[in-house]
Amino acid sequence: TIPARTSETVPGQACYKIAVTLNNFLNPLATGTIEMNVNFEKAPEPVYNYFTYSGNTITGFSDDYLTLETKPETLVIPNTNGEGTNITSIGYSYSSSQTLQGLESSKVIIQEGIRSIRYYVFQDCTTLTSVSLPGSLTSIGWYAFDGCSSLTSVSLPSSLTSLGNHAFSDCSSLTGELVIPKGVENIGSYAFSGCSGLTSVS
Repeated sequence: TIPARTSETVPGQACYKIAVTLNNFLNPLATGTIEMNVNFEKAPEPVYNYFTYSGNTITGFSDDYLTLETKPETLVIPNTNGEGTNITSIGYSYSSSQTLQGLESSKVIIQEGIRSIRYYVFQDCTTLTSVSLPGSLTSIGWYAFDGCSSLTSVSLPSSLTSLGNHAFSDCSSLTGELVIPKGVENIGSYAFSGCSGLTSVS
């Protein structure tokens, strides 16, 4: 886990601080060198023409994604449309249609800058096993991840303030503890209904 970015950055690079706590020394005053090997993998880049756009919103998949014979295992949802327009939301404000219908990738990374995942965006995306939510996200709409039965874990960002009705309902593969950030002001009806694998909610 990379806990925090440092204030020291180089253009084109991100610098991170790795904090390690070592417990249970036989000698509490033990000193010496501790060697660690840390490997970083560069995240996949977004492919802008996999999506359709309206203003600052992603509205669905383009034929470029839907007609791929082999879908990428990891799909990056971009924070721009590739032409300079910032993307701040995925899906429609009020709609009963699934925005990303046809998703066959198992992992989704949503880039920083996206503030809203709206109604029904990932509903019934049964291939989805993991999703990385950005630190900019403030709201998850109604039925956004409803029926994502293969989703095994989710980490809700501290920026989140609202979870809509049925946001994660019937995500039966979610396991372990779910931590809801302290800034969340609203949890909609049945937000985690049918999440039978969760053992605790904080």
